[in-house]
Amino acid sequence: MRALPLLLLLALAGCGQNDDQRAEALDFEPPTNMPRTDYRAALDKRFFRLDRNGNGAIEAAEFRRPGRAVELDADKDGQVTRTEFVDGNLKRFDRADANHDGVMSSAERDASGLFGRRPQPAKTPAA
Repeated sequence: MRALPLLLLLALAGCGQNDDQRAEALDFEPPTNMPRTDYRAALDKRFFRLDRNGNGAIEAAEFRRPGRAVELDADKDGQVTRTEFVDGNLKRFDRADANHDGVMSSAERDASGLFGRRPQPAKTPAA
């Protein structure tokens, strides 16, 4: 019985919106701000997830995109160490942090194109 008011509220929320407004609402991603220290901590966790065989290095086969391994392998020995992984990704972070404040906003991330996202064109209001 408690679910009925919620269902009615959700049904009414869609009323009055055109298809473009509903599509825009579905594509909405809240803005984010990622401090460099948080990003670095996330890199450590990701490194250990990617190092599936636990040998302290990531081989090209352990990357979803092997070309990324080549990019991060600073000494070109065929393995990406934790230091190479962290340093290489922090360089990307620093390039994306356009105002160099140590925080990458979602706008900076998207504008950089370095993280698989491209800037979206500004949406014009429907006439």
